[in-house]
Amino acid sequence: VVDKGVIIALLNKEEAFKNYKTLNHRHFENHVITPGLINCHTHVGMTLLRGYSDDLCLSDWLNKDIWPTEREFVSPDFVEVGSELAMAEMIRGGTTTFNDMYFFPD
Repeated sequence: VVDKGVIIALLNKEEAFKNYKTLNHRHFENHVITPGLINCHTHVGMTLLRGYSDDLCLSDWLNKDIWPTEREFVSPDFVEVGSELAMAEMIRGGTTTFNDMYFFPD
């Protein structure tokens, strides 16, 4: 049962109709209604680097590929575009809250 955007009860259909009255009933066949997901560790600006370098140990990945690439390309505009893309992807996947740790936080 959802009231004003907040899940207030988890009941089967019969119990929901018995315990709650509404003028606005919606039935979602084969759906799950859950609270939004929370991603507590992100680097959303790096979305534009996805797939750039893979299958390396962490030190090689950072030292040989990611950090040199960031030095050359990362700017406020790069981070803004990457962040907007990442936020659209997160919303589409059900993430409603995230904590970011990357350059140019403003």
